[in-house]
Amino acid sequence: MTTFLYKQRDDGTYVIEHNGNPYHVIADDPMWEQCVEDYDALDEEPPDEPAPPTFDPPPDPMAAVLDRLAELEARLAKKKG
Repeated sequence: MTTFLYKQRDDGTYVIEHNGNPYHVIADDPMWEQCVEDYDALDEEPPDEPAPPTFDPPPDPMAAVLDRLAELEARLAKKKG
């Protein structure tokens, strides 16, 4: 029997445990037919798949350079003025 880690995905594919690891089964996978049969025979629906983690984008590396350039230009303008 196949161990399903999550409910069937919206695209119809499955995430199962295979050799102790998560495995994404798509329609042209050799395990597809067995997964379909096993999923249909489940007594209890697996849990929802958790949402993927979100990450803040890294800071713009040029922002610090441009800030420093603006500071230097302001100092230079002050000296000239």
